[in-house]
Amino acid sequence: MPARRVIVMGIHRGMSNRVSPLDVIQMTGRAGRTGLDERGDAYVFLPRDTFEDDKREYSTAPNIYSHLGKEDVLVFHVIAEMETGRARTPERLVAWHARTFAAAQGKALTLDTAKAVFDLLERCHAIEQFGDYWRPTALGRISSWLYFDPRNVWAWAMGFRRIDERGWWDQDAAVADVLGGVPIGTLGYVSLDMQEDVADFMAALRYVDPTRETYALGAVQAWAYWRALQPDTDDNKADKGAGGVHVRTARADVERVVSACKLIDGMWGRWNRKAEWDALTLRVKYGIGRELVPLVALPDVGPVRARRLWAAGFGSLEAVAGGAARLTALVQAVGSRPVALRIVQAAQAFAAGGPHAVQPRTTDNTVGDAEAQVNGGSNTAE
Repeated sequence: MPARRVIVMGIHRGMSNRVSPLDVIQMTGRAGRTGLDERGDAYVFLPRDTFEDDKREYSTAPNIYSHLGKEDVLVFHVIAEMETGRARTPERLVAWHARTFAAAQGKALTLDTAKAVFDLLERCHAIEQFGDYWRPTALGRISSWLYFDPRNVWAWAMGFRRIDERGWWDQDAAVADVLGGVPIGTLGYVSLDMQEDVADFMAALRYVDPTRETYALGAVQAWAYWRALQPDTDDNKADKGAGGVHVRTARADVERVVSACKLIDGMWGRWNRKAEWDALTLRVKYGIGRELVPLVALPDVGPVRARRLWAAGFGSLEAVAGGAARLTALVQAVGSRPVALRIVQAAQAFAAGGPHAVQPRTTDNTVGDAEAQVNGGSNTAE
């Protein structure tokens, strides 16, 4: 979206990954869009100790080179172009590619490469032949809609089909194995400081599936989902320590990943596991056990208040719905009388199945919607 002023708060993602100058230029380019504003201002915060060097690097735009001639990049685009009818055969893909920036840079797409791309997409069931042309499958459309590599979508589809066939929906290690152990975009090794953690995950996984062999590709990401599914405690936070950055990445990505899995379920697998998907998102994001999922669905209740409610004996929506009889204990648990009354009302509506029944919370924004001051009391969803 356009803006008059853009402020980039730093040039690092996480602890050490630097944002490329092209990405920074792309962000600052949103300031003062031509035809929408007469001017725009952009500011970039740079580290003090490397300020001059970073200023030179980020003030000069590097040359731009297209990667659209590579098979791994093309797979993202072919399905979308196939949907529009512009690239439904390898020959049409070559003709489409001839009009791209990659072709203008002398990186023409050969028919052999185009056929290899179609073959790759067929192997991961993202496209299917229909007469004289190819068309996207349900899995292919999901890949295109959410911009996931079709090989990962196929891995999720096959993995969760196995989960459903074997009744492993309540086995966190097996679910994490499917979520994180995908072939594309994951680490292909286990660093020394992660080996013990990953070994613990593999042991938990083999307890569920004794035939599962130790693997490296995606193992760290699978561990991160498994660790995020373990309840946080005050002295054992999942996003701390050597693997903390991987857990934080899993928590940031889980909503989008689970959105893909929901679509796989509805359009391909037909497992009808909406409740499991909603609970999975909440558990990964907030580091809570299954028992707290109904509580964090209440307005103003995040993981902290959910744990306090549980400890105070309000372990279910039914218990919260009857909380007016134990209002003092409920107020102590949530820290505010207005909040206590509001969550009792919401729990009662949920129990009654009325028009104001609580809906499962699936985003941080929803958690924040309830953060306000009521009658001068703190009302933060903790």
